[in-house]
Amino acid sequence: MSSSALIPDEYSDFRTKKFWEGFFVAREGKAFEWYGDYTTLGSLLSTSVPDTKAKVLVPGCGNSELSADLYDAGYEHIVNVDFSETCVREMLVQNVRKRPKMRWLVMDMTDMKAFQDASFAAVVDKGSLDALMGDAEDEGGNVAGMRFLCEVRRVLDTKCGTYVIVTLCQDHVLETILDSFSVLADENIAGDSKPKWSLCVCSIPVTRDMRDSPWKPSAVVATRKAEGTGGGGEGRGGALADVSFDFETYAVGKRRGPETEQMLNCRKVVERWERRAGQRMAAALHRAERVRKVERALSGVRSGQRVELDLPVDVPGHHGGSLAAPLPARFRASVLDFEGGGTKKKPSNPCAVFLVPQGREHEWLFSDREGQVELLAGCGVERLVVVSLLRGQAYGGMEDIQAELNGYVSRLAPSSLPDGFRIPYLTIKEGLGSRTEVGRTRSEMNGTIVVEDVDLEGEGGTSRRYRRMVFLDSSSLIQSEALIRDGAAGQQSEEEIIDHAYLSCRYHHAICAVAALAPRPEGGKERSRCLVVGLGGGGLSVFLSRQLPCDVTTVELDPSVEELARAHFGFRETEKLRSVVGCGLEAVRARADREGGALDLLVVDASGSASESISCPPASFLMDDFLASAAKALREGGIMAVNVVCRSENAFEGACRAISGHFSDVFFARLEDDVNKVVLAFKGGERAGAKAVEVARAAGEALRERQGTKAHRKDLLSCLERLERA
Repeated sequence: MSSSALIPDEYSDFRTKKFWEGFFVAREGKAFEWYGDYTTLGSLLSTSVPDTKAKVLVPGCGNSELSADLYDAGYEHIVNVDFSETCVREMLVQNVRKRPKMRWLVMDMTDMKAFQDASFAAVVDKGSLDALMGDAEDEGGNVAGMRFLCEVRRVLDTKCGTYVIVTLCQDHVLETILDSFSVLADENIAGDSKPKWSLCVCSIPVTRDMRDSPWKPSAVVATRKAEGTGGGGEGRGGALADVSFDFETYAVGKRRGPETEQMLNCRKVVERWERRAGQRMAAALHRAERVRKVERALSGVRSGQRVELDLPVDVPGHHGGSLAAPLPARFRASVLDFEGGGTKKKPSNPCAVFLVPQGREHEWLFSDREGQVELLAGCGVERLVVVSLLRGQAYGGMEDIQAELNGYVSRLAPSSLPDGFRIPYLTIKEGLGSRTEVGRTRSEMNGTIVVEDVDLEGEGGTSRRYRRMVFLDSSSLIQSEALIRDGAAGQQSEEEIIDHAYLSCRYHHAICAVAALAPRPEGGKERSRCLVVGLGGGGLSVFLSRQLPCDVTTVELDPSVEELARAHFGFRETEKLRSVVGCGLEAVRARADREGGALDLLVVDASGSASESISCPPASFLMDDFLASAAKALREGGIMAVNVVCRSENAFEGACRAISGHFSDVFFARLEDDVNKVVLAFKGGERAGAKAVEVARAAGEALRERQGTKAHRKDLLSCLERLERA
């Protein structure tokens, strides 16, 4: 077989075991000197590894005679590895008698765990990295090359290790070498880091076997620097890598002629890498600081505090150092500890993980600090790691998620964790559920809005599917939720598959319960005229128009929201229901000015800013000028219902006082988590001076009389039980 026939047509062939097994069989034990032999490489090797007693590793040794020649030159402590059993068997037979101290092992050089750390003074690599990495587009080759270089750094002596690479210096290979032996390879990267290795790119003579090949090899020598020596600026690569070039010392006749195109390209690759590496270094420093910040915070977690982080982005050590790009976040974790002291009994379990069902991460129990403290107490552990699954990611079952999280969780657990303790994973009995994105848009007002279907297990193992509108730029706020009918067929329209008798929110229940008390013109024969500020998916407006005697007009500020309501939530206009895109403030003022006293029910369900003490409604809806317009727009006995989201009792009391300045009687329904409250303001009429219990009783009677079906009847009535005068 000719030499040229043994040179593959594609770089990627070098990575296949099939090629090399066939190659060694075809050569019948005869050496083929890829890239160089001892005649051409001896001077470079003796200079790079002057100590003949050094322990040398030759990965991907093949059937080259280089190891035998090195042995005969005095380097007796050589270990050769190759993944080809045919090759290792042949080389062992050839050398076992003549060179008894030399070892031959079948081994994957990307996983050399049989060797201890820092067990070799030198590694001599003749084309092995090139064979692994193949073409630049070969993703598997890039990964294999990185793994191999990580192993090389691990097994090399930490004081004076030397790595000699004979390579074709393809761009992606040289860039990977620079990554691996620069500051970017340091796991504990810092702003004052200096290169721990010096790199020298050298030209070498071409062997007889390779003289007809279009690919001419070079050598790169990586030498670990002595502790405390500087590095930046000695060659190319600035402060991130110490790179020099030597295109003369080992050349034929030691004369330096004009640099070849390949030599010039090597310089360009290093210069290009230097520019990109600076940007990557800045990103790595930013990430490293986040890691240190999280580690500091985790060391002092106390009850009443919590550490929040994304996994795996902010947990160090999850991808073998900073060489690899940070992985995208797949989980969001909150870590909090039990508060000792007082009458509280110390929990019996030291740590647990609670997995939040998909689509429920917004709920108070799982997202709010106080809710998580309550969850911690309910789980009975000293430290609880609350983990949410992020949208846009695919997850397996409970066991798959647990296997993925185990490595991260071990870093978040208390340092005092008993040996052998297995951290339990908890969730609710309904399970983790799943979600599928069905729509997405970019709103100028609200940023990215996603519509997704969420499957959750209900009682008896049954599954229920919900459709949600989520504002991603507002802490993943769930703006609307609708129930998809059981057994809904894929060919049905959105209007048919959505259950419009379903209300997702407790505050919607409270609004609808009191809406039954809204006056009706023309002696109670006509429908109550209702204006709703804020559409969302349209569930509240549809419920009012179908379940209660209300003629509803909804005003929605964001046209993108209205489009999504029509496209995905089955919102359709009827003679009793219509939608207008516009400003709710202006709509109420226009009603007051144009037909004051014609409105029976005004519902304010508008989203505000999470940064304010009252996040709903926006502050402008609690100003005197708007409240005056609202009161003017309503007829005598008319009702204004306002959804108020507030974490400050003082702020809530201030809102109630502002409303009371324009309405005769103001009540509020306190809901379960005390964050949402519905303020109900009456403009005189027969409710004037009534007690909360009297209003609740009247609303219950009106509801039983006027509601079209019994949809949510129990929920509506239960909201009235917590009615209080403001």
